This record gives sequence, structure tokens and C-alpha cells, in this order.
Amino acid sequence: MKEEYHRQVTAEALGDQLSHEELEIVIQANVGQDGVWNWLTTPERHYDGRFFAKAEAYIDEERARAVDAFHRGDRVAALQAMGRLLHTRQDFYSHSNWMQHCAAKGAAKGAANTAHWDAADPAICLDTQADPQIFGVRAPFLIHALYVIPILGPLIKRIYLPADYHEAMHLDDPSRGPLFAPSLVAARKHTRLEWERVMSTL
Repeated sequence: MKEEYHRQVTAEALGDQLSHEELEIVIQANVGQDGVWNWLTTPERHYDGRFFAKAEAYIDEERARAVDAFHRGDRVAALQAMGRLLHTRQDFYSHSNWMQHCAAKGAAKGAANTAHWDAADPAICLDTQADPQIFGVRAPFLIHALYVIPILGPLIKRIYLPADYHEAMHLDDPSRGPLFAPSLVAARKHTRLEWERVMSTL
């Protein structure tokens, strides 16, 4: 998910819970996760690859840090931990096949059945490891670097672009088609749920 959409999703989910200054602390910690070093060394922070267990462990660790910091009265540290975990949680919806999976299940059930798919109110994934059909994008650094080279990159993508590569299946921006908008809705819903989960411990 591109930075502007992490900002949008977080602001829409938590704007009524935090002051402007506090919301900006969360957002800065969130978007700070997209540094090149994090991308290279900790793909689980973006739900890249098949590191779902590591991604959930990271979210659990940051959630525990947030709860501990709130209890200690260190609200800044707590909000920063929230921002970091929310980045990973939000990226699940743009860096996995969850949205495609939900849409396919809804189509199989028929247009009248919205139990599995409603673009205006998409389901969120409460257990990312429960369904073996759900997987994350692969984003090998060298291949991705080739893809972004002007002129040459698009040519390489035409020749070699596996279906599960980031460039083939991500939902990072509106150019990716009709599943982008519901992916933001799901990310927003899960962002609010994560906030309420932490608040319930205080």
C-alpha cells in the first residue's frame, strides 16, 4: 500500500479517537516502516513472501509494546508501536490474495449472496494462517529492481512476471482495479479493530 493510502486508512479509522498531533505520531510510525532497509531485511512487516507466522508475531510484539507503554503512561511510545503494527496489518490487504479470494468466493455463491463478498463492506481476515489458499506476494529484490528501470522494466515484466509476484498481484493504488477500493475498506476496519483491542486492555 502506498504511503498516501496508509495515511488515509489510518486517519479514517482513528481520526475520531486521537488528536491531530497524536494521529500524526501513529501515521509517521506507520509510513516509516516502508524504508528500503525494512523492505530488504524484514519482508514480514509488509506481508511479503510466505512469512505470515512472522508477520503475526511482529504484530503481537508491537501490540504488547503498545499496551505496556500505555500502562506506563508513555503515550508517544504506545502510539508509535500502534503505527508500526498497523502498517503490517494494513499491508495484508494489499499484499496478499485475500481480496481476490473473497471476491471469487462471492462470485461462486452468486450475486445475491453477500456472505463472502460485499465490495462496500468486505470481510476482514481474523486469522491469516487458517486458510492455506491465502498467500502473500513474492517480492525478490533483484527482480523488483529490474522492473522499475525505465523502458527496460516494462519489457522485462512482459517477458517474466509470475502470477504471485508483487508487480502482478498487489493492490497498492487505484490503478490495480476494482479490488483496490474494498481493500482500503477492509484495512480500515481492521485498523479500528486493532485499536479497540488495545484500548480494551486499559
